[in-house]
Amino acid sequence: MVDYAKRRASLLDGVDADAFLIADLDRILPQKIDAVSLRYLTGYTGEGILLVLPKEVLLLTDGRYLEQAQHEVPDLPLSPATFDYMGELTAEIHARGIKRVAVAGWRITHSLIETLRRVTGIEVVALEDPVKALRSVKDGDEVALIREAIRISEESLTDLLDEIEVGMDETEVAFRLECIIRDKGDGPPSFIGLSSGENTSIQHYRPGRRTLKQGDFLLIDFGAQHKGYNADITRTFSVGKPTAKMQEIYDVVLRANCAGIEALRPGTSGRLSDTAARDVVAASPYDESCFGPVGHGLGLEVHEAPVLSQRTTDTLQPGIVVTVEPGIYIPGFGGVRIEEDVLVTDDGYDILTRFPKDRLIEVG
Repeated sequence: MVDYAKRRASLLDGVDADAFLIADLDRILPQKIDAVSLRYLTGYTGEGILLVLPKEVLLLTDGRYLEQAQHEVPDLPLSPATFDYMGELTAEIHARGIKRVAVAGWRITHSLIETLRRVTGIEVVALEDPVKALRSVKDGDEVALIREAIRISEESLTDLLDEIEVGMDETEVAFRLECIIRDKGDGPPSFIGLSSGENTSIQHYRPGRRTLKQGDFLLIDFGAQHKGYNADITRTFSVGKPTAKMQEIYDVVLRANCAGIEALRPGTSGRLSDTAARDVVAASPYDESCFGPVGHGLGLEVHEAPVLSQRTTDTLQPGIVVTVEPGIYIPGFGGVRIEEDVLVTDDGYDILTRFPKDRLIEVG
């Protein structure tokens, strides 16, 4: 069972303020960007404002979410808001004598920070994001949820491959994958990026109406989610028999992927993994500068801390889950990416993904 109180206590250990505030409201913020922090600290998946103090925690939410909150967080003190969140929050802050409150600066708008300062009359301090740092190291329960998201993803991909035929278009294949994931899991996929032929060189391509042809690369980057936790897997296939050049590119990326994983060790920089993968591609006939950071953290968000890149200052720790996803992308021809989800352990790493990558699998 998740110890949310322990998570909140750990959060406040590094916060120089009377309280930490999280706001996740579509009526105040243009998009829901702090839902993961709210969920991580409480288990609540609706909207509201969370106020975390050393000896108390308070959730403000409105009538749309009261019943949900009562079901999801029955032990959490609730303060019903009548859509005047700033007024309700001000009353709660003043009742507790709070003079200084901290927020995650990059997850909240400047306008809301200024509104908090003006309406409440207290000092508002914008921090980097202490919740993000906490979330980077997963406990055993979190790793188990990621493993289940990966299992759903890989079983879905296996089933999809039996359905792929020449002449199907990218959108059709992506739709079938989504349907399979919904059938096997507990909700929609986190995302599906699927491209074919020359489109596979576009790293963040959205499926279109291009039809699959013999001799195409087919790149599928996707992930199911399970109870909020995500998988993030990429595999590249050949529609029909691959050409010698396609096979050569795939083999280089496979070596780069393996090298990036081998470089993962606790206590080391994520830069080492990026360098190891990049060096393999740089020693080939292809250009290693075409891919960005070789990987990133994975959990409640598909992209979270740490980053595996040349500029990272992040140090790997046991319990961190990262992706390793080098690629080669040739405009007008196509590209290959292989992405694994990997747990950093006390003495090395554990590859969580199991879908075959040792060969360029033919489909269609």
